[in-house]
Amino acid sequence: MAATRTSSNGGKNVFIVYAHPKPESFNGALLRTAVDVLKSHGHSVEVSDLYEMGFDPLVRLDDFSVDVCRVVQGEVDKVERADLVVFQFPLYWCSFPAILKGWMDRVIQVMSGFVRKTGLYEEGALRGKRALLSFTTGAPSIPFESLEAMLLPMQVGTLNVVGFDVLPPQVSLGVENATGEKLEKYLAAWIERLSGVFEEPTAELLTIDKWAKKHSVLILTARAKSDPTQAKHF
Repeated sequence: MAATRTSSNGGKNVFIVYAHPKPESFNGALLRTAVDVLKSHGHSVEVSDLYEMGFDPLVRLDDFSVDVCRVVQGEVDKVERADLVVFQFPLYWCSFPAILKGWMDRVIQVMSGFVRKTGLYEEGALRGKRALLSFTTGAPSIPFESLEAMLLPMQVGTLNVVGFDVLPPQVSLGVENATGEKLEKYLAAWIERLSGVFEEPTAELLTIDKWAKKHSVLILTARAKSDPTQAKHF
């Protein structure tokens, strides 16, 4: 299913970045469900199956220039066409799988203000586009505080920073040992959500500073390293 595009009449453009090596996995079921549901609602769907594509996750020198390689430029083009980008993956060690992290490093880097010289967060180049993380876990439960901490680098430090309006994640917990009934409930919830995903209100755009203030995090500035009294405690 690498880099396919489905035409439809009307609707929105959706790009799904899929990162799982086994098509028969529950992540694969979530992907197929998403494609079917979105198409049934008249949306156009593109999918990049990173494992099937053999996507190279290593950043190259050319990735930091305006003349990026053909594969990376192709992924950039898909993001630019999309109204919504869905990332479907298993949570590995509280983060993206390496191949998806590499996709972020290479593709989002090109679209960031660091390369394009656009702004960040509220002035990011991707303002107006929605992003949604859909991931599975092996753990049957995750404390909210732990989940929120995991999402900071994934949602705020990666997607919010380039301007995406990030929707709340779709989390399927403990799928490895889940019963068939539980997995069916996860699929039903996914179907229901995708049916109205473009009507969901978007959350306030976060920044690292806003998150730090909310959680009372001690921020050491460059000057504060030599003078601890200059540290900011939000």
